[in-house]
Amino acid sequence: MDNQNFILLITKELSGEISAEEREQLQQLLQSQPVLRTQYADLRAFWEEEASLSYQGIDAAFKKVTQRIAVLEQEQEEEPAPVISMQGKRWYWKGAAAAAILLIAGAILFLANRKGGEDILASGNWQEKYTPKKVKSTIVLTDGTRVILNSDSKLKFPESFTGSKREVFLTGEAYFDVAKNANHPFIIHTPKMDIRVLGTAFNVRTYANEATSETTLIQGAIEINVADRPSDKIYLKPNDKFVLTNNAHETGKEVAATVKQAAAPSSYSLATLTHYSTNDSSDIVETSWINNKLVFRNEDFGSLAKKLERWYGVNVYFQNEQQESLRFTGVFEKESLEQALSALQLTEKFQFRIKGETLCIL
Repeated sequence: MDNQNFILLITKELSGEISAEEREQLQQLLQSQPVLRTQYADLRAFWEEEASLSYQGIDAAFKKVTQRIAVLEQEQEEEPAPVISMQGKRWYWKGAAAAAILLIAGAILFLANRKGGEDILASGNWQEKYTPKKVKSTIVLTDGTRVILNSDSKLKFPESFTGSKREVFLTGEAYFDVAKNANHPFIIHTPKMDIRVLGTAFNVRTYANEATSETTLIQGAIEINVADRPSDKIYLKPNDKFVLTNNAHETGKEVAATVKQAAAPSSYSLATLTHYSTNDSSDIVETSWINNKLVFRNEDFGSLAKKLERWYGVNVYFQNEQQESLRFTGVFEKESLEQALSALQLTEKFQFRIKGETLCIL
């Protein structure tokens, strides 16, 4: 069995997602190979320690791991063998000791999965739920998965899940609380990326008219595959946020000229989720919308305008493009559109005019 499958079995076992068949397979490996038992013991010890650490503690522990690897590379004389590549940085690992460290560093709350290539929508009976602007809806799928669909968003899902995978299609934004089923992974397909998970809670934001797509993990473990970078696999642990740049997002403005050329691969980065209250760690900016709060922190007016469109059901236009660079921080809950704009005027100078469903920033 290769190293990747061994990591997969260990991670599933520690995260509670392993099936009976996989557990038996793991036990046979541990009984037959002493070196794997050592690696498993190290990983379990680190896993249990990680559960009581803050995010900063985990980050510090990972730094210690990478420092240990550097020492091992100096001590070992074996030929290097490539193992993983993360965002262009390739690390090489040497010897059995370094392999054990790799397991600890790379498998914390990770799930290694394989992307399917089936044409899913071509078969079966599919349903579609669309939520217009100003509206949010909750959907409970047949497997028990709960989906909160944000404004101006669409979810395609089967009448019932059959086969080895549970697959849905999303455009817009949704919060998923996925029912656990170790034998049937849950996959969300979006225009820019696929997200694969066994059982977890996370938020996906993928609006076509925004500059980035985001996935924020609240609990559990997920794997992300980027559509135009199929060789990359990105794994998230709780409190991680994956940000993907949309190279050709729609801005609502006329494109002066279309140049036919090969598009550069999408770029992405990892960050941590953000809180809008220092007193409550559950106040998460990325998922505030499910609690009927519109939260923004140091956000430019152009990006905020897109949220206002969905939140209040209006179309926003700027008379002066320079106003799109104004930045705001705040929280709206029950404010009317006029009240919200008046509050923004307390920090930046601008005028506005509301006519029907049109908002013009003057």
